[in-house]
Amino acid sequence: MVVDRVTALSGLLRPGEGHVLDSLCRTPHQPGVLPTVGQLLLNRCRQGPSLASEVTYAWCRLEQCEGHVPIAALAREAGCSQRHLERLFHQQMGVTPKRAARLFRARRAVRALVAGRSPAEVSYLCGYYDQAHLSGDCKALTGLTPRQLCSGTSGFLDGLDKGGGQLSRDPAQ
Repeated sequence: MVVDRVTALSGLLRPGEGHVLDSLCRTPHQPGVLPTVGQLLLNRCRQGPSLASEVTYAWCRLEQCEGHVPIAALAREAGCSQRHLERLFHQQMGVTPKRAARLFRARRAVRALVAGRSPAEVSYLCGYYDQAHLSGDCKALTGLTPRQLCSGTSGFLDGLDKGGGQLSRDPAQ
């Protein structure tokens, strides 16, 4: 499992996939590089074992509510214990449900910041305790502060769907 660590791309490739590495070496820092790697890994995932129904349900629910659901409630909805969901989710997704919820919430916040919303407004609308909490998540997950994300000068989000300017306290909207 390749989670929370840096791995050489050559370590991810299977025999016969060397052409992907060659292609990437010829086009470094081009917009098509990450989608190429992403497609390779997505195809690999599709060939792998299917996810447990509890994990599929939990992931879809976390995505739908952008991380705003308590994990205990999520487990009840999925029909299992919290511990079972945490163990199964981590085993199959590589992160805990709580970490996935944090990532979904941060994604929503980053999009709002890039769309020009103020850090104070984003903190409130995305359910952060305060601006320091938002700032800590942004820095930990992107390496940038909310102010740097607001400025749009980092290039971090080039090519990202910058939707998110229309926020409400309700993540379903």
